[in-house]
Amino acid sequence: MNNKAWLYSFIAFTLVLFICLELAFQLINFSRTEVDYVVKEKLSKEVKENTYETLVLGDSLGRNALSTIKIHNSILDLTTNNAISLAGQYFIIKRYLQNNPRPKNIFLFTISEHLYENLDTEHTYLYFKTVFTNEDEISEIKALRPGFYDDGFSIDSYTESRLKLLKFLTHFHPKPRIVPSNISLDWMESNSDNDFMNEIIRRKINIKEQQILTINEIPEIYLEKINSLCKDNNIEFTLVLEPMPKTVNEIFNNSKVFNYIETLDIRYININDYYTFSNNFFKTDGIHISGNANIYYQNLIDKHVLDLY
Repeated sequence: MNNKAWLYSFIAFTLVLFICLELAFQLINFSRTEVDYVVKEKLSKEVKENTYETLVLGDSLGRNALSTIKIHNSILDLTTNNAISLAGQYFIIKRYLQNNPRPKNIFLFTISEHLYENLDTEHTYLYFKTVFTNEDEISEIKALRPGFYDDGFSIDSYTESRLKLLKFLTHFHPKPRIVPSNISLDWMESNSDNDFMNEIIRRKINIKEQQILTINEIPEIYLEKINSLCKDNNIEFTLVLEPMPKTVNEIFNNSKVFNYIETLDIRYININDYYTFSNNFFKTDGIHISGNANIYYQNLIDKHVLDLY
């Protein structure tokens, strides 16, 4: 076979592979991310079989604490991995209320970073644009951001989403829950290192110092929308601020965002008021907490926030 024939064969093979991949992406029903699973599977199928008194929403830190353990049947865990913004959390609550009896309580667990999430990060396409696709959701975002859906074809976004299809082993599947356990305060204190510091935590401190007078449009609007939606439906809404390095928490408590939360008449709980997690308990991203510290966080939630088990 000459070089020209090899070239034609390669082009034909690549074209067929591209078509097959695109058809699979469009036709195969699978949860590409945990947000996909919560919004497109859990809300539409599993939830309708039960009535819940309490909804729990949150990010990956809350998800790591709650999704691994057996909790009361009256609690619906809707925490998800990856940031979807307060706009996404609002749409999840709204979708739930459209098709299910209203709960008595809604708890929203959040790291401080998500209170600045403005739908302009690298995760926006895969974890928001391709998930919240109802006409009313698109119209609502367009009213705030007229050009949000008009950025045209993006090779980065296209490639990111299609590559998720190839990672069959990493597609989200719910995992079995285990019986919760307890970690003592003595263990936490004996394993704390209050002098520990790394570059990630230093960077988080610098970012918080730069953000102290900042409040972004999307979180400002949608925190108020969530609060109003709950009040209109006689639902008690609680915002739970998750573990933060000590200095980060101190800066956040003096921020414009924190002051804004207080003006909204929102019931909020700062888990850091009950225990200050030492810097060495945070993983290399400076957000998630490891091993026994995560179990202790579960214990704090059960004791001070919500009766889980």
